[in-house]
Amino acid sequence: MVIQENAREIRYRDLSSQKEYLKLMMANAVNRFGDSIDMIAFSLMVYQLTGSASWVAVIFGINALPSILFQPFAGAIVERLHKKTIMILADIGRGVIVGVTAVLLMLDLLQPWILLVLTFMNSTLESLRIPAGLAIIPQVLDKALYTHGISLNSTIKKIVELAGLGAAAAIIGLFGLGVAIIIDAVTFLLSALFILGINSKETWQRSPIRLDLKGYLHALAEGFIYLRKAKVVFAVCILGGIMGIFLIPINSMIAPYTTGVLGLSAKGLSVAGISSTIGLGIGAFLFPYLRKHFSARILFITGGTFIGICYLVWFWISHYSGQVMLTYVMLASTMLIFGFFASFVETVIGVSFMEHIEESYLSRAGAIFNAIASSTIPLGSLIVATAMTFITLEQLFVATGIFTIILFVGMLFINTLRQL
Repeated sequence: MVIQENAREIRYRDLSSQKEYLKLMMANAVNRFGDSIDMIAFSLMVYQLTGSASWVAVIFGINALPSILFQPFAGAIVERLHKKTIMILADIGRGVIVGVTAVLLMLDLLQPWILLVLTFMNSTLESLRIPAGLAIIPQVLDKALYTHGISLNSTIKKIVELAGLGAAAAIIGLFGLGVAIIIDAVTFLLSALFILGINSKETWQRSPIRLDLKGYLHALAEGFIYLRKAKVVFAVCILGGIMGIFLIPINSMIAPYTTGVLGLSAKGLSVAGISSTIGLGIGAFLFPYLRKHFSARILFITGGTFIGICYLVWFWISHYSGQVMLTYVMLASTMLIFGFFASFVETVIGVSFMEHIEESYLSRAGAIFNAIASSTIPLGSLIVATAMTFITLEQLFVATGIFTIILFVGMLFINTLRQL
């Protein structure tokens, strides 16, 4: 396709002319640093607070509900508002909510039901932040630079995430979970400051926003009609949602797996997170070069297939839990491979979406895209939580691995994906 041909003549250094996009990347990087610390701190907090792997899955599922309930309508609203302002307010609000969570935890006042409410509120603000952050990209980045811009943004976020994961164990060990979560809250506020400095030169529609059920359904229908016409993106939306189910076991069960199954300390979480982040960063950085030699479809299918293989290897590693050093080496190696190939799936989805959607529909289509993908998370979390009452975590990983491999190999026969 034309966009891909143009991308062959572009280098990462060409992004130096996109000053406002660089500011956006800095905001994303700061945000990701906090998220990387929260990635470990939040899982440990829930697990320690409840002592139940099933509770971890439940809260993980609750976290996705606002994206399903509110994001399609939020996308329609964001199209008519100033994206930069929405992003700033959402980041400030999320910073406050996370800060309150940390204070309650340190005062020993945090209860599971309170955490559920705070998580739901935080995710509600995120449902506004995501479509705004997506829709602002065409305002600050030339379309010809989408592949390199999105790939570099992913790589930088992974590098920063790596630093956060590396610091997480030390922060939690020295200062406790509460301080770690406060640091996450501060990064939201810093992100808002960086976004404040962006000159997005935005325009927005001045048509009235209908905050009623009829308006919600109309906005939702318009977005779905558009996505249905954009068959490639709609297919990616559905497949992304299905893929989300198969990522839930490792995303929600990483703490029980490393500490319970493998018998490792909190360092096991850091090793797993750091390794997968390195893999994600390397994969995202190399993606523009690999796309010159392989189709996006092949990269997408290959990435998903290897994710399934990693699940099977994680089951195999559990048999060596008594050999600590060997367990660390095997865990780090497989998480690195997992991250590398998962980046193919993530980047293909992100780039293909940006290339195929008209700018005027970006907020709404992006919101529905995320809603479809997120809608599978509560379902997947419920399945995982239920399954954990009947089978072991190792058996869950085997089943997930087999189904993931079957899913992605089957995509070879989906003609629509040839247009990626």
